[in-house]
Amino acid sequence: MAHKKADNLVVNSLLIIVGMLLSVSVLQSCGKTAAVASSSSTTKLCIVDASPDLLPMQIYIGSLQLGTVGKFFNYPVITNYYSVFSGEQVIQLRNHNLTSVFYVDSVLHDNRSYTLFVTGLASATLHADTLTYILTTDYSAAPKLGYGKIRFVNASPRTAGLDITANGTSAFTNIIYKGVSPYIEVPAGIYAFKINATATPASTLTTLSNITVQDGRLYTLYTRGLVGRTDSAAFTASVVSNR
Repeated sequence: MAHKKADNLVVNSLLIIVGMLLSVSVLQSCGKTAAVASSSSTTKLCIVDASPDLLPMQIYIGSLQLGTVGKFFNYPVITNYYSVFSGEQVIQLRNHNLTSVFYVDSVLHDNRSYTLFVTGLASATLHADTLTYILTTDYSAAPKLGYGKIRFVNASPRTAGLDITANGTSAFTNIIYKGVSPYIEVPAGIYAFKINATATPASTLTTLSNITVQDGRLYTLYTRGLVGRTDSAAFTASVVSNR
């Protein structure tokens, strides 16, 4: 009888282990990833590569790769949201040589959306320019009817404060490098966003035109690249749809 109980315990343990392995396999096969976590609760994570000289990179959560096995993200990618396990997670960035660049130890809450902006320079000689990240929580209360919401992230190395106007009206002021503004409400419509250095308001660094803000939606406007460059690393801006 004792032998039968022991056998049943072994079988049950094996079934639990197999079930856990199958659940991870299903997540990976759907182009999603899991992380080391004790629950199956999930949240969402978007990756934005804003580093102009990092070259292809990979993202790991725990020991598992984000996306399909062998997947590299290239500048200036904006991914869709991936479903990942919530809870305390370690996000790791690896460069094209599969060398770890940095780790992000963060608590990801259930049923939220996050964006990881990778910024800085792989070729940095100054500490202020080194590869780093900005992790944002992509959540805000719903805007009133007929309005959307937008915020600004300064992900451009070597910039001081930046000012942004929306169709000629001041929207954000003096947002420093790695700074994240609150969401603001704007009427739904089509916008031109002009970006200039706070210190030189008469000189426009870049303009992002024909951007549609829809009723009830959330957006993030962000800058990347280097002021003064005219190649693929030139200073520019893009928009991420958060909801």
